[in-house]
Amino acid sequence: MEMYFPWEFVNRGSEPLYYNPLLRSFDSNYASQVMRLIETPRQLMAVERETREKWNGGLKGEIYWYDLLLMSVLKASEPHVFEWIMREQNLFMEEGIGFKKPTEKEKNTAAADTKEQLKGLLSVPTKSRLELVTQVLIDLFPKFGKRYEGLAEFVCRQEPQVWEQRISTDARNGSSYLKCYFFGGVPSGEVADQPTLQYIRNIIDNGFEQKEFERRYLDSIKKLTNDCNRFVYFSKLLPIKLTRDVCDCMLDWMCDREHWSVWEQEEEYVSDVMGDIRQILSNAGEYEYVQARKKSLSAISETNATEGLEIWLKDKLKKLVVKDIVVAIGLGVIFFDRRMVEIEVKPLLGRILKEEFLNNKEAIWGKVKGWRTFLRNVLEVLKYNDDYESIRDLITSSVVERAGDDKSGEFKTSIVMSLVHYSYPAGNPDLVEGYKFSVKKAENQETYNMEMILPLIVGWEGQKFEDPVSAKAYEFLLKEYAEELQKMDEPIMEEKKKAKEKEQPSVQDQGG
Repeated sequence: MEMYFPWEFVNRGSEPLYYNPLLRSFDSNYASQVMRLIETPRQLMAVERETREKWNGGLKGEIYWYDLLLMSVLKASEPHVFEWIMREQNLFMEEGIGFKKPTEKEKNTAAADTKEQLKGLLSVPTKSRLELVTQVLIDLFPKFGKRYEGLAEFVCRQEPQVWEQRISTDARNGSSYLKCYFFGGVPSGEVADQPTLQYIRNIIDNGFEQKEFERRYLDSIKKLTNDCNRFVYFSKLLPIKLTRDVCDCMLDWMCDREHWSVWEQEEEYVSDVMGDIRQILSNAGEYEYVQARKKSLSAISETNATEGLEIWLKDKLKKLVVKDIVVAIGLGVIFFDRRMVEIEVKPLLGRILKEEFLNNKEAIWGKVKGWRTFLRNVLEVLKYNDDYESIRDLITSSVVERAGDDKSGEFKTSIVMSLVHYSYPAGNPDLVEGYKFSVKKAENQETYNMEMILPLIVGWEGQKFEDPVSAKAYEFLLKEYAEELQKMDEPIMEEKKKAKEKEQPSVQDQGG
């Protein structure tokens, strides 16, 4: 097959263009609609030319062919209706009719107005023609049928599946298929479907190659934000095993910190890419499930799509802790609900992380760099050990030691931000003056031995913080711990006073 059209397989066994003249008045498939809409040989020739030219001109493999045919039929047989679709695309692509929920009266009025408007556009404004064209519009644009209750009396085909490339579908990124239809192809600068669909077909047939996936989708910002989005969009076509191979690859790729630099905001790289991983795993096996349901296979159920997912995730978490704790935490938080995160995921990560810390603490601290909250996140996981108190002093001394060796100042920033909670103005994290800070001293004492941390904090007075938020947080921290710092200073000041007195000569010595 030269091109890959997933919808050919969806429709296998039920040809949309099957036509039985004996059922002409009852059948509502594509063939019946085409035959009833076209009224002259001239219209038929126009439909054939329009469909062929658009298909070969840029829509081949990029849009559902049967929708393309039906739109060509509408254009030839009902030009004013076609122009209406062009003018008011939102009416056909969106379900809502406003920001607030409409009343029944408003729904009925809107439905009546729409019917009246449609009737006025018809070439022959008869009741049968109105019903036929309305049904065609609903088949092409299911949301148009749902928009007003008054149109729900007509039989409405199911919402299109993602892989069908239906004209009413909004792509995950880029132009909708309707806009591609009007444009006559994929707009310049946007990602076509075919390369991704052909790639998916290839890995289904021949297996997954990690290096090839990395080259296609991961090694640049352009690929991540364009090509990878298209892959995620069509990932429902993948069987469960392949989705996990893909996500294994993406997670391992994230563990190499050099790859983060392609992202404009490096600290958001993990959370953003993790969203794609979550979508891919959520989509797993959906195409298989739909196909099995069409064949009425009782052994297949929707739960198959998540079969073994939790086991796979926990096994992956164990491996990721060793590679990059930040990536491991990102996976755990985004995939499990809050209750499971608290009960299972963090304790699991905490036990593994404790073992790793005791074996090679430098491997852990080396991953804390990069963003102001990474240290806090790691410490929160470590605290899920039942015996955390027994390693608290060891962790604190290790943090102090690491801070002394830190030349970049990143770890200093991380320590400060692990001692404060903060919030920023909604939607404006760059407004430094808008940040609000708070300190929970009991929580800090549970995390650190503060008697070991406070001298470190004092020692940073006068030093420059590269991160303005951390600089502001540090000043807040000094104020909050002013009393403790003063008490800590009293013995030091007393020692300094005694030392100074010893250095001063006595009166007798002065009189010599």
